[in-house]
Amino acid sequence: MSWERIRGQEAARVQVAQAWKSGRLGHAYALIGPAGVGKRLFAREWAKAMLCERRGPELTACDHCSACRQVEAETHPDLHWLRTPEGKHALPVEEMRQFCEALARKPLRGGRVVGILEDADDLNVESANAFLKTLEEPPGAALILLLCSGWEQLLPTIRSRCQQIRLAPLNRTDIHAILTEHGITDPALQEEAWRWCRGSAARALALVEGGLPQLRQTLWEGLASGTIAVDRWTQQCIEYAEAAGKDSASQRERAELLLDLLVEALRQMLRQQVGASLAVADWSVSLTSVATLTPERLLDWLDRTLLAYTHLERRVPLPLLFEALFDYLARSLEQDTQPASAPT
Repeated sequence: MSWERIRGQEAARVQVAQAWKSGRLGHAYALIGPAGVGKRLFAREWAKAMLCERRGPELTACDHCSACRQVEAETHPDLHWLRTPEGKHALPVEEMRQFCEALARKPLRGGRVVGILEDADDLNVESANAFLKTLEEPPGAALILLLCSGWEQLLPTIRSRCQQIRLAPLNRTDIHAILTEHGITDPALQEEAWRWCRGSAARALALVEGGLPQLRQTLWEGLASGTIAVDRWTQQCIEYAEAAGKDSASQRERAELLLDLLVEALRQMLRQQVGASLAVADWSVSLTSVATLTPERLLDWLDRTLLAYTHLERRVPLPLLFEALFDYLARSLEQDTQPASAPT
């Protein structure tokens, strides 16, 4: 059964199945959950079940008919995807209008049309207004699925016309199983990924792939020694984020992970500086040189790194975000090492 491919979302699947079985399936649903918990996969499996030529009574797809194969390939004529284009920080209204026009057409192969709106968090006022008429007066054959990280991220006018389905963070067993499926079988790596991933499969994979362990070591050791390589660090962070692919949401997810690692390093250094024990037993970076950094400076760095989360949420370009952050850290070190002016 196609739904079995989705880990950790049994409650959401039951909610959909019950609505279908009772004949109360709505026309628009917002799939709410953090990045990497399976929202896109859940939406695709739902679309596959709706469009399957041999659909079972429990809204399950056969996974073998031509319709199922076309949904997997995103080529089914009655399935329409809308994503924020590469390099854009908001969904263009022209593309939203085309999406709504596609949903209004009669089904070509079956009895339903399915529209999946990714990055619903990226709707601006103009594109949201273009979407409202379709949500208010949906075509009878259309099912519309919105993917977003939080209910409050959606505009109130959108929320009032959608039902919620919440997708939960994955548990430890699911994260370990997904890592194993991707060839990551080292128990130590699996456990470290689980500790940091916040229940996100995408974050767990990002933690053990793409050179992040080496980059983390570079950043942590540089912070501990007070050696901030602004240009090199910025380039390395951008390369790591862009390795997630062209999807801007995936790149921002990786950028957030890098900020998480920086914050954790600063917190650990602050704990050592004030004489507390380290919070993570397997802390792998020598922190002997943090004596050159005062608690006040570490707190200042921590505040500035936390500010970068706000810049990330506001869609500041990643090169600018990291360059500004690392430049601030480097300049503050220069100020600390400059001799005080002689009194006049």
